[in-house]
Amino acid sequence: MPVRLWTPQDTELPVEALAEDDQPWLWVTDVKQYMYCPRILYFLHTQPVVYTPPPKVEEGEIVHDELRRRLLRRWPRSLPQGEVLLDVPLADPERRLRGRVDALVRRPDGSLVVVDFKNARTVRPGWKVQLALYGLLAEAQFAVRVKEGYVFLVPRRKAQRIPLSPVLRRKALAALEAVRAIVFERRFPRGTQQKGRCVACEFRHFCNDRF
Repeated sequence: MPVRLWTPQDTELPVEALAEDDQPWLWVTDVKQYMYCPRILYFLHTQPVVYTPPPKVEEGEIVHDELRRRLLRRWPRSLPQGEVLLDVPLADPERRLRGRVDALVRRPDGSLVVVDFKNARTVRPGWKVQLALYGLLAEAQFAVRVKEGYVFLVPRRKAQRIPLSPVLRRKALAALEAVRAIVFERRFPRGTQQKGRCVACEFRHFCNDRF
């Protein structure tokens, strides 16, 4: 089974639409950040704050690089089989949304599956939304229905199938619209309801109502 890195010859991105213009683009990771805490998204995109990225960001990049090398040697049996492309850029000019999915699997029947690798032991709800958006992008770019995705938990070497149901798709698009309101209309959102996330947050000093 072929596993290889994406190259520009593999997919045709809408190059003209990706050019800078008066209609800015959002990234799928913006929506993932929103699902974790909307205020981090607000501070990053609308306020001239200076912050230091947490060590986990750099650690995540190291883990991702090592994982990519391992995947090129051996694709997990618990994931869908077929032609695998790693680090695939996706874009939908109509939604003004971009992303880079960890892996895209084309099965022998021609169907597509999106795969996201996480250095964690459990699947977070926001990651399902992220996966659904990758699925929508892949559909727009390849004109093929994407019915499912997988989150692969690296420490456990476990794959969890995520059906890209109509309910999950609606939730993902609703989150995307909420992100648009925060970023483009500069609406100050409520913070996460899970205050444990605030303890080590690099933006906690900007949230005067959290403690």
